Amino acid sequence: MADIGSDHAALPIFCISRNLVTHVFITDVNIGPLCRATENISSSGLEISRFSFLQGDGLSPLRGMEVASAVIAGMGGELIASIIEGEPEIASGIERFILQPRSRSGELRMRLWKAGYRIDSEHLAREGGRICEILNVSSGYQEPYEDPDIPRAEGILMLEFVEKKVVDISKIIENLDNSINKDALELREIMKSKLLNLEALRKNL
Repeated sequence: MADIGSDHAALPIFCISRNLVTHVFITDVNIGPLCRATENISSSGLEISRFSFLQGDGLSPLRGMEVASAVIAGMGGELIASIIEGEPEIASGIERFILQPRSRSGELRMRLWKAGYRIDSEHLAREGGRICEILNVSSGYQEPYEDPDIPRAEGILMLEFVEKKVVDISKIIENLDNSINKDALELREIMKSKLLNLEALRKNL
């Protein structure tokens, strides 16, 4: 596997220590994070030969490497999409992407579909007070979701995620209610449609 922008190498250490993968390519655009990753792996007691440290931007360090899966986590959705779009030849040789956008997940989904990827499954995980979206992605066609901002996940966190979205969108609509600007009126109608869909989804969770 490859961990793109790994920084502290926590995920590679986890995967190797549990023999989930045989080798990890750890990449980062800067040398500092790679040094930290090396130190953390040395402290872990794991065989350093099971890790490769590659400096470079996005997927470019993986050129010529055999990589089954790549993780791109902790970045904005627009940046993750740009990383995959920026090296289509390298990306096409990777069987699976595990993506964890910190923002703009809807934009990421739309750009993945346009680039010829499908989302095989989605999961939610809590990190402190934040609910994180995790996308399991492979090559192939998929019909876009009705609302690309809403993950197709299950469990109690999905209900919490939807309820927070309902509150956030309700506040946006409230702020737009007194506006007579044409663009604001159009946005209000879009938000109202999103709110109706979310409320229907909440009833089924």
